[in-house]
Amino acid sequence: MKIISITLLITVALICLSLGVDILLGLTLKDALIDAVSPLRVMESIELIIFLLYLLLVIIPPVYSFFKRKWRNRMN
Repeated sequence: MKIISITLLITVALICLSLGVDILLGLTLKDALIDAVSPLRVMESIELIIFLLYLLLVIIPPVYSFFKRKWRNRMN
């Protein structure tokens, strides 16, 4: 669970940094948000599928381990 929390924290921090730089460059908040998600809009379908599979590969093992430990503790 720590891995997921750290990953999400780093992701949010990097997105905030990117938005901050865009705003300092003179973009409006709306334009900065559009600029932040534009790489996902230009991906082809296979690239988007691989990106989502990578995210699942990073997220599922820690979640599975967490629930497995929780279930094991409940059984004892």
